[in-house]
Amino acid sequence: MIWLGVPVVDQHKLTAQFIESVLRTVVDDDVRIVIFDNASEKPYPIDHGLRWGTTIRYETNHGYYQPINDLADLATPGDIVALAHNDLIIYESGWDRRLRECFVNDGRLGMIGFLGSNQVDDRGGRGGGTMGNFQGLKGASMEGTGTKLTDLAPALIYDSLFMAMRQPVVKCLKVDEHFQLCHFGDRIWPLRAIENEWRVGVLGIAIDHIGGQTAVGSERIEADDRAWCNREGIKIPDGMIAGTAQYLEAERRYLSEFRDTKHMIPAAMNGWQIRPLQRVERMSYLTL
Repeated sequence: MIWLGVPVVDQHKLTAQFIESVLRTVVDDDVRIVIFDNASEKPYPIDHGLRWGTTIRYETNHGYYQPINDLADLATPGDIVALAHNDLIIYESGWDRRLRECFVNDGRLGMIGFLGSNQVDDRGGRGGGTMGNFQGLKGASMEGTGTKLTDLAPALIYDSLFMAMRQPVVKCLKVDEHFQLCHFGDRIWPLRAIENEWRVGVLGIAIDHIGGQTAVGSERIEADDRAWCNREGIKIPDGMIAGTAQYLEAERRYLSEFRDTKHMIPAAMNGWQIRPLQRVERMSYLTL
């Protein structure tokens, strides 16, 4: 079973466009869509009219990452759980079967993204290793983004537009109520999976990503970001929006953990092995 979670705040038309693309392209009847309604002003219906799926409504904004725990609770250890942006469009028929086959064919493969990188630079970015399969019909093309990929390739970090994993991997991600609403989970998660001896890859599925829609740009989102900063004791400087303050705190947490403490980055992939770009102190998780 593939459990596909879609965390949303309002944006009903955008969400409908994504779900329609899923319905057009899945070929097997074992995909379950779960809309995580982060307290939208106009609630999403619990029965959203699909042949499979449901809606889970939160009374406050749990963000993009925290719903992975509730998704994992719905699944069994043999299932795949995934989160997707609602501004994603999937074009490739049978992507669900390809995704499942990748996990079946490699028992050590723990996570798959649809856009990611096999490099991490010294600032925690994707370096020159970005891979994916944007079609460029809506949003960016691969020509301006990175290398076009059509198969499975080893990776280190993702873009959070689509991230899938085996259900047992969720436990090692350590997502709790303190985890940021958005930003940098797509880098923290795969690195934590690698640290727990899972392989991480990017699968080149034909997609587009409109971008800048899912978690930015509204007064409501800004209010939720401010509430999160207040709960976490993060001071928002005068003149700075709360969304930027949350971004900077999420970046600080990411770099503090993986660059400054664990020394896992900067790095690049050499097959399924990590090649450090500077001397690292801990070597136990470098060979997968």
